[in-house]
Amino acid sequence: MTAIGKVDGVKGCFRNAGQLQVIFGTGIVNKVYAALIQVAGIGETSKADVAKIAARKLNPLQRVARLLSNIFVPIIPAIVASGLLMGLLGMVKTYGWVSADNALYIMLDMCSSAAFIILPILIGFTAACEFGGNPYLGTTLGGG
Repeated sequence: MTAIGKVDGVKGCFRNAGQLQVIFGTGIVNKVYAALIQVAGIGETSKADVAKIAARKLNPLQRVARLLSNIFVPIIPAIVASGLLMGLLGMVKTYGWVSADNALYIMLDMCSSAAFIILPILIGFTAACEFGGNPYLGTTLGGG
């Protein structure tokens, strides 16, 4: 590994999740990859294939953590946006900047809680995608 790190063009080298990862500079990585495939006589693999192979090497606890993160991480932006809007609307109401009877305030208040109201539907969708199922069926089950 130390010898690889000294090769011209290599920015770094380390092991992670059972993989040897070599870091190349911009533009070099594609040339190295093409040369590696040609010299080794192997076919190209997609990022998804590499992720599946790496996932098989994880211990059971790591697999569960990865599964849960794959289900919940895509939902985080919606939850954060809803939470920020709720906080902003709470501040607007507390300081009396706008009347709580204002139509725009009411509409924004409904939007701010949308991600939390449909959270089971969002989880159903992402879980179905993660398990290789039909996302529309997962959405239906989450809403049921």
